[in-house]
Amino acid sequence: MAMDEVHLDETTVHSGGVGVGSLDKTAKIHKFSTVQGTSTFVNADNLDIDNNSAVDNVLEFYTTFAMPTFMPYVDEDSEDLTVAAGETVVLGDNAYKTLHIKENATVIFSGHNTVYVKELKTKDGAMLYFDQCSNIITEKKLDFDKNVKINSDDYYAVSFYTEKEAKIKEGSVINANIYALDDIDIEGKENNPVFVKGLLATDKKFNSKKYVNLYFSGNCGQACPPNTALIGNNPDIIQTNQKVGFGFELYPNPGNGKVTIELGRKGRENVSISITNVFGQVVYSGETMDKSIQIDFRDNSYASGIYYV
Repeated sequence: MAMDEVHLDETTVHSGGVGVGSLDKTAKIHKFSTVQGTSTFVNADNLDIDNNSAVDNVLEFYTTFAMPTFMPYVDEDSEDLTVAAGETVVLGDNAYKTLHIKENATVIFSGHNTVYVKELKTKDGAMLYFDQCSNIITEKKLDFDKNVKINSDDYYAVSFYTEKEAKIKEGSVINANIYALDDIDIEGKENNPVFVKGLLATDKKFNSKKYVNLYFSGNCGQACPPNTALIGNNPDIIQTNQKVGFGFELYPNPGNGKVTIELGRKGRENVSISITNVFGQVVYSGETMDKSIQIDFRDNSYASGIYYV
C-alpha cells in the first residue's frame, strides 16, 4: 500500500491487496505482473494495466484510506555494534547506534519487543531471527542486501519502521511488515527472486520489479496468532477457509453481507473481538459473553473487501 503510487513490473501478488491511498493517484500493473486469486484485489483511484498483466479483482468503488500507525525512532543512549561475517550473535539490548550485520552472519533479537536502531546495515546472506513479536525502528534508510533472510521461520510477527526509504534486493526472503515514510523499492533477478510476506506500507511510492513475489500476512506465529479472514459484502473478494483453528467458526464464507461468528466455548466468559481490514486498520472491536454473534457488512461503514478477525 502506498499514498502516492504503486508500480509493479514483473511482480506476482499471490495474496492480499494493492492499494493507493490518495485521490487522483495511480496503481500501475505492468510487464507481466499479476494480482490474481480469490484473496487479491486492487484499490486505486486510477488503474493502469498493460496488455501483458492481469488483475482478478478491482474494488468497484474506490475507497481512500489512512496509513497504519507509524512508530517513530527514539534516540536512545546506544553504541555501534558489528557482527562479523559468519558469526552468530544473540542481541539483548533495546537500542543500537549503527548495527552492521556482515556477510552470512546470524543475529537473534531477544529480550525486547521494540528495538531502536539508528542505522541498520545488512550484507549478503545475513539472517535475522526473533524470539518474540518484535518492532525494529530505524531512523536512516532500511537497506536489505541481496540474499538476506528476515524472520525466515515465520514464527513471530515482526515489523520494521524507517523514517527514510526501504530497499530490498535480489534473493531476499522476508517475513515481516515494513512501513517506510519514503519510497519502498524491491528488485529481484530471474535466477534469484525476492519473496516478501507481510504488509508493505509507504507514505510515498511503492516500486517492485523483476521477479518479486508478494504475500499478505496479518500476523505470524504463536505469540501473535494469525488472523483469520472474514469476508465483507462483495462475494467475489474473499478468503475461502470455512473452519477456523482458534476455537471459533465463521459462516457463511463467502458471505452475503451478514457473517456469524460461533465462538464454540463452554461456560460464560468475556471474549474480545477485533476486526481489521487488509491495511491493518481496526474497523470493529467489541466484547461479548454470547456463544455467537452476527456482524452485518451491509452497513455503509464497511467497504467491500477482505477483513480479518
